[in-house]
Amino acid sequence: MSSVGLGAIPAEQYARARAVAEAILYDGSFRRSRVGVLAPRDWSRENLPLDTGIDGAVESWFARTEVVAECAPGTMLTVRLRFLQPQRRWVERYLDGTGFVPAARLDIDGQHVSNADEVVRHERDLTVDLDAVRASPTEARFEALGVTEVEVVRDASGVVVGRIRRTCRPLQIRLQVAAADAGLVVPMVRLRVVVENVTAGVPADASPATAAEHSMVATHCFLGLSDGGFASLLDPPSWAIDAVGECTNIHAFPVLAGDGGREDLVLSAPVLLPDHPHGEPRTYGDELDAAGSESSVAQPLPTPVTPATYPLGPMPSLSGRWVVVRPA
Repeated sequence: MSSVGLGAIPAEQYARARAVAEAILYDGSFRRSRVGVLAPRDWSRENLPLDTGIDGAVESWFARTEVVAECAPGTMLTVRLRFLQPQRRWVERYLDGTGFVPAARLDIDGQHVSNADEVVRHERDLTVDLDAVRASPTEARFEALGVTEVEVVRDASGVVVGRIRRTCRPLQIRLQVAAADAGLVVPMVRLRVVVENVTAGVPADASPATAAEHSMVATHCFLGLSDGGFASLLDPPSWAIDAVGECTNIHAFPVLAGDGGREDLVLSAPVLLPDHPHGEPRTYGDELDAAGSESSVAQPLPTPVTPATYPLGPMPSLSGRWVVVRPA
């Protein structure tokens, strides 16, 4: 039996899908454009336009993923949320008689360290029983702490030449999971996962630079089932076409991510990808950047969303509206 990588997903299967997600974190976000940026909710509502598209390059305070899954009673869903927390690096030079003073660059035995933007990566898991979620939506709260670290730097002879200060601002995140019956014949559910940046203390009149310090970056998530499988949004099976047509994804684009025909793993990314994407973190960035602006895959038209249903909205059972017959 293979070791477990995510929920019931074998480790080797998850590792291949994770390689694509690593490219989203480190290649697709900071090289040419920032994607998957979730700014603080209170600030965003006053400063960002209401956008209901799937484009992950448009900043918002939330991302919403909707997919359809065929699964038996007792199925567990694991949501793995992944994002980057901005961190600022400052360097200070040590001067005799003065102490540490701000500097643009610190020279250490022929090596140079300058002021720069860095990131801290985070992963958070939430596992839920889909039977329970169908009865009542659930949510989890996560926090990425604000931290200041100071490192005193010495040269090869042990003399203090300066110090490096790293600072990141705190983030508060809400993850919501809802589900509704989506079929009469096939045991099918529609799943909704909403990620929100609910960081407090960033006023509406704060500068965009301040909001950026309290933002989540390259936000995306994996969805894994303990049993059953997801329906592709790009090429849905005939029994799931109507159900897939009801899905509304905002600032997120979910695709099948399992290899070898597996359908129990989904990657919901802030860039457009095909089902079962492949690639290595160091080489896939150009494809991700290109996909973010012009994609060869079909883009499903989103169901209209109004401010009253933004971002979570009602999720009634749809089994009474759909008669689903699975082909032989």
